[in-house]
Amino acid sequence: MKKIKTFSFVKHLMAIIFALFFFTNINGQTLSNDYVVGEIIIQLNFDITPSQLTQAFGNIGLSQKQKISDTLNIWLFQYNTGSIQPDVCLNLLNENNLVKTAQFNHYVYLNSIPNDPGFSNQYGMNKIQAPSAWDFTTGGATVQNDQIIIAVLDVGFDINHPDIDFWKNTAEISGNGIDDDGNGYIDDYDGWNSYNNNGTITSADHGTHVAGIAGARGNNNLGVTGVNWNVKIMPVQVSSSTEAVVLAGYSYVLKMRELYNQTNGTEGAFVVVTNASFSTHGGDPVNYPLWCGIYDALGKEGVLSVNAPWNLNSELGNDFTDVPGMCSSQYLIVVTNTDQNDELSGDAPWSRTYIDMAAPGTDIYSTLPGSSYGYLTGTSMAAPHVAGAIALMYASACNELILNYKATPSSVTLSIKQILLNWSDPIVYPMPLEIGYGRLNIYRSIIKMSEQYDHDLYVTGTETTSEQYGAINDILVENYTGSDNFNVVFHAGHSISLKPNTSIYSVTHFFIDPASFNCAIPIQPLTVDLIAPEFHVCSPSLVSCNANVTGGVPPYNFVWSTKSVTDNDWTAWTLNDPNAIFLRSEDFYVKVGVTDSRGVTATSDVKFVDCINAKTSFSNNESFITEDEFSGSSTNEPNHKFLAYPNPFNNSVIIEYHILHPQDVTLYVTDITGKQIASFWNKTYHEKGNYKIELNFDKIAAGAYFCTLIRGNAIEVKKLIKISD
Repeated sequence: MKKIKTFSFVKHLMAIIFALFFFTNINGQTLSNDYVVGEIIIQLNFDITPSQLTQAFGNIGLSQKQKISDTLNIWLFQYNTGSIQPDVCLNLLNENNLVKTAQFNHYVYLNSIPNDPGFSNQYGMNKIQAPSAWDFTTGGATVQNDQIIIAVLDVGFDINHPDIDFWKNTAEISGNGIDDDGNGYIDDYDGWNSYNNNGTITSADHGTHVAGIAGARGNNNLGVTGVNWNVKIMPVQVSSSTEAVVLAGYSYVLKMRELYNQTNGTEGAFVVVTNASFSTHGGDPVNYPLWCGIYDALGKEGVLSVNAPWNLNSELGNDFTDVPGMCSSQYLIVVTNTDQNDELSGDAPWSRTYIDMAAPGTDIYSTLPGSSYGYLTGTSMAAPHVAGAIALMYASACNELILNYKATPSSVTLSIKQILLNWSDPIVYPMPLEIGYGRLNIYRSIIKMSEQYDHDLYVTGTETTSEQYGAINDILVENYTGSDNFNVVFHAGHSISLKPNTSIYSVTHFFIDPASFNCAIPIQPLTVDLIAPEFHVCSPSLVSCNANVTGGVPPYNFVWSTKSVTDNDWTAWTLNDPNAIFLRSEDFYVKVGVTDSRGVTATSDVKFVDCINAKTSFSNNESFITEDEFSGSSTNEPNHKFLAYPNPFNNSVIIEYHILHPQDVTLYVTDITGKQIASFWNKTYHEKGNYKIELNFDKIAAGAYFCTLIRGNAIEVKKLIKISD
């Protein structure tokens, strides 16, 4: 849980951070308190009506003023200030069993953002690697054709701007005074104005600029491009007002997404993220339970929320407090502002506890009212980069991810958030010390949505569809023998049509979150790295080799091959194991091939093993053993266990030893002159347990030999006696 810190010198004045450095009076009311005297926001218990509460508190003149959210049963009430003190009234209501939560209606008003013109292009898009992400998707819809919507809560919007695709509630008839779709909101065709409690959206610079950053139309030869090229923007107007207006705005979004979930997409709107640039100055989350709680309600329906905190070059939670920036909801992402040099802007806040990540927010070029464009600076410009990135991630998601998202929206929503944070760019200075994660990188987030592997599709002499391969982005054409054109649809919206009498081999690239999903992407081809010693004592001796596989789709099959320097051909071994030990008596070459579950193969580089003391009386017949042949289960026997049996022996002897703690082990055999005739381990890591190895001496002359075992720093020697040739 986030730690909340308050300060006696803060008077709890509140402001919406739209990052414009001006203040507006609110209906002429005084700000001597941080809330509207005479008003209370109340969330009633289930099945309790406002009239029941007003009847119970008629003695203080309690009356219903406005519905805020029927979904959450939240209402704005007013009372007679001459009959009761505000604190007494609040406590009285919170103690009543009709009430779930009651709080003051806090003031909210606008901040300002310094406007410092700079760059003439959208450097922020390159910073977050959006062009690379657009190779996968340019946004707009999920693989199941859900129209993705970003809800922007702001002071106003130019809903007629030609470079922004604003969402329309097509189930509503504009201006007829009727709630046509039955969602509880009359004439919400263009969105919702929670300040005026109607569907009329008025124009403003700030909201228009923010909307363009997240989703201005792309590739249309006009103006700018957003993080998404084709996404819908839901305008929710909150203006500079009170907390009740803010809650009403969020509640509209909640209602629309809730309807979408309940009706399988026939009603409501597929909102995946909200973006808001307002907050309080000096607010303590303890006093804002409904505001903080609305993010949890949205998250349970599958909606993340992005917030731009106060533009103040100080540490949030230490130098100043802020709501919702300090709310503990796990569905909230708080974003600060960086410039083109990846440094915190001069007015940007920081906090390792409360600021989740950063995004470009300085001198950002975007849409403005009247079909125009311009620069603004602030956390308000950083936040929509993140909101847009979240929407783009859903557009790139595979079918399995979307199915999981619809079945368990809250858990998948949190997975998306964590991927976004985990794969942000770690910036050397000042990020690691001053915010929770790094600067947004949408390309890395899309790539790292998954454990990466290739998926191959082969089509030969037959017709098929590519619906299940919606992320194809690379294709090689050969002899397709079908009778009709075969259309392959790329995930980013492109397509290719194959003529009859060709066949195709395509590499398809999907996405997978290992915790939840089952798709793939193209950055982990199957490769194998052979680990073999550069030289080894060979008189003869055992040479240990290992195959390190990356990419592909497990399980893997292995084929080992060796070749002496005097041989022309390779010898393939029937050893399906990533670890192999070869008994060699001369210099040799080694390689390993791997085949994954799809039939894709890869071969390692050839390694040359230079054997020292290679000419011995050992047999020229080669053999191999695997580690499994001499590894056993752990026991409680002491570390000094070191056995050789039978001893004396005829042709073979078993060496058994115990490892009490994981450590490096060296094991070799010498003759009575000290000449090393076989080496089995050379500082090779061993786990705890019993180990056995059978040494074959059938070609070695009878006599005395010495087996040396080195465990860590302890050296032990066992005398071996071979009694016959």
